[in-house]
Formats: sequence, structure tokens, C-alpha cells
Amino acid sequence: MDPALLTSEIFNGLSPRQLKKLGKISNILELKSHETFVHENAIDKRLFVILSGEVEILKENADDHSLYSINTLGRGAVVGEMSILEDKPRSASVRTIKDTKLMEIDVENLQKHKDIYYQIAVNLGKNLALKIRTSNAHALAAIRRELDDSKAKLAVGVFIIVLITVTSLYTMLLRATFAWRSVFANTTTISLTMVLFFSISFTFFIYRSGYAWERFGFNLARWKRNTLAAVFYSFWIIALLIVLKLIAIILAFGGSHQPLFNPSSSFSKFSWKIYWITVGMYALTCPLQEFIVRGVLQSTLQQFLGDTRKDTWFAIVTSNVIFSAAHSHVEPLFILVSFTLGLFWGWLYSKQRSLLGVTVSHIIIGVFAVFVLGTF
Repeated sequence: MDPALLTSEIFNGLSPRQLKKLGKISNILELKSHETFVHENAIDKRLFVILSGEVEILKENADDHSLYSINTLGRGAVVGEMSILEDKPRSASVRTIKDTKLMEIDVENLQKHKDIYYQIAVNLGKNLALKIRTSNAHALAAIRRELDDSKAKLAVGVFIIVLITVTSLYTMLLRATFAWRSVFANTTTISLTMVLFFSISFTFFIYRSGYAWERFGFNLARWKRNTLAAVFYSFWIIALLIVLKLIAIILAFGGSHQPLFNPSSSFSKFSWKIYWITVGMYALTCPLQEFIVRGVLQSTLQQFLGDTRKDTWFAIVTSNVIFSAAHSHVEPLFILVSFTLGLFWGWLYSKQRSLLGVTVSHIIIGVFAVFVLGTF
């Protein structure tokens, strides 16, 4: 008795005596690679058990009669089992992939041994029921994936509409709020108004999208590790900013009469009270800015485009371009620096998938760059 018979589910429940009898009424076929032993649309009342080797199931294309491989079977698998239940032409062809040894069973001869035949028919029915349940599960999973894809595309469509609407309204409101510029030279109040406007609009977008908030960076998994990593990277960025400003002072002013640290440079009228109020307002905008740029813009683009490195960087750059365009009321140098730092924060967000780390980094770098290092 070949061990392959014991591994085949279609022979479950057969006694050693019945398996021995089955071996006597069957034939052993030894086929070379690429031999076709079952032909689509042929009338064939044979059942095959793969004892060794491998075969492929082939389906013919009605248009050009080419053959497509739809499945492969190996040792212990059964081929042609439907011939037990129905007297119809073969639904597919079967060809060996490599040298294969088969047990060939004539179904009409098998029917003469009713005890064996009925047990195999029962096993086949159970096997087909399992295949149907598995197929239904796969079909349901495929339908769910299609629904998720459709939902994602719909969400992106809503996102684009919200983005265009919000940007248009912001552009109209910007001139009305521009009078605030006379209070703070760094336009912090204007920026805060803008950030609040965008945050409220995009919060409504997320609520309407039906997605979990975790998709938009509201995730505290590995928060200690992410925060420590953000702080570590931030101090390297701060060191780089100090070096760059020092180089700029040397090149532009010969290194004389220009302070490296200039906290008052962002104010037309400096006082420590206004200074700390402004720092606090700026720190409050950082979480909201990260929510807008990374949580909404970058996350939505990433979900729509895919997870490749190219898609990730396209999402990072595009989200930063959109948000930088909304800062058209500030100095071009500030826009350039914000965009460059935004690339770093976008990369950090893509690694951590959480708003916590990038928010901490944004506060550290932003406060130091604007309110400690300052400009000339």
C-alpha cells in the first residue's frame, strides 16, 4: 500500500483490506514531464491519485485556444474526482510538471465494489463542501477588499473636495486677518487662525470618512521609543541649524556684530511677556500642524497611492507642498525652511506611523529655530 493513499482525504475511512483491494483494481502510471493525461471536454471516467511528482491544472482560452495554468497539485492529491459524481466532459486539462507517478482508478470498475465506492463518494462530498466554504470565505474576503478600495477612493475624493473648499475659504479669509500682522512680525496669530481653520475642517473629514483615527496617526503604540527617537533626531537637526547659521554669519557679515542666538528677531516690539505668549501659541499650533500635514494630508495620500518608497516620498513631498502654499503670507525663507524640515518630519512619520514623535520633534526644533536661534 502506497503511503500517498493514507495522506489523501478522499480515502479516509477505508480499512487496510479495502485499500489493498483498491490497489488491485487500479493501475500505476509513470509519466514524464509535460505529459497531458486529462484533456478538457473529453469524456473520461478515470480517477487519479498522485503518488509522487507534481501536476498543473490547465484551462483553455476560448478566444485563442491557449492554455492557462490555474492550479498545481502534488503528492497525495486527487485528480478527476468529479467523475465519481457526474458523467460530464472534463472541465480542465491536467499536465505533469515533472516526472510523476499516478494511481489510475477506473470509476466504472470501482462502482462494482460498492463499499469502497460509497465511502469514497462520502469523502468526496465532504471535501467538496469544504472547498465551497473555503471559496465562499475567499470570495467574501475579495468583496471586502474591493469595498475597502472603493471606500478609500471615495474618501480621497471627499478629501480633495474638502481640501479645495478649505483652501479657497482660507485664501478669502487671509486678507481679512492680515491686519493682525501689525501685532506680531512673525504672524503667529495668523498662522494659529489658519491652523485652527484647517484642523476643524479636516476633523469633520475624518469623522465623515468612517475610518478609525489610528489611520491618521492617533496611535500610542511604542510611544516611549518613538518619543526618544524623535528627541534624538531633533538635537541633530538643531546642531545642523546652528552650524548653518554660523556659516551664514561668517559669509554674510564676516562674523562680526551678529549674534548667533537672537530670540528678539521675530518681534517688531519685543517684551518677555509677548515672547512667552507667542512661544506658547506656537507650541499649541505644532500638534495641529502635524495633524493636518502628516495625519490628514500625508496619511490619506499614502493610503491611496500605496506603500512603496516612491509612493511614500511622493506623499511626503506633496503634503508639504500643499501646506507650504498656505504659508504664502510669511517670508520666502521661512517657507523654504519649513518645507525642508517638513520632509524630515514626513520621513519620521512614515517610520513611526504616529503623530506623537513628529509633534514632539516639531515643538523642539520649531521653538529653538524661531524663538532661540532667530534670524539676522
